[in-house]
Amino acid sequence: MVKLLLIGLGLFVFSCDSSNPTEVTTEELVNSVCGYGVLINACGYDDFEYLSGCGSTSQGCYAYGVDGLSVIADGYCVMAGYTSAVSYDVTSTGSVQNVLNIGCNYVEGNPDNYSCDNVEYCNGSGAWGLGGGDWPVISNLVCE
Repeated sequence: MVKLLLIGLGLFVFSCDSSNPTEVTTEELVNSVCGYGVLINACGYDDFEYLSGCGSTSQGCYAYGVDGLSVIADGYCVMAGYTSAVSYDVTSTGSVQNVLNIGCNYVEGNPDNYSCDNVEYCNGSGAWGLGGGDWPVISNLVCE
């Protein structure tokens, strides 16, 4: 009987110990935007690895460069249910795959018009040329 009482007391003390509180943070890595999720493996079909700005030069999109990414990152965070971007990684040279665009033409790519209605793969999910830094992409977006 004493043994059971001590085990019960030990479990209570362990479960109620507040000397190691769980840290609660409002910063989170974005794993979905407007119904699109982060690519987990090579078998993903409707998933992104990278986020970018306006996606079609043939529809009037202008190069936004690395300097334009902060506004774009904030836009994705808001659409994912957060307030703003805290950090992200930038890829600005070469070519990448699975790039989700914030809009496919100049009007959709305007920050005043950011909307889940405009987010899509403007260039399919194929290769995305980064244009020597003119069309950079974001990965590992953290929002608050």
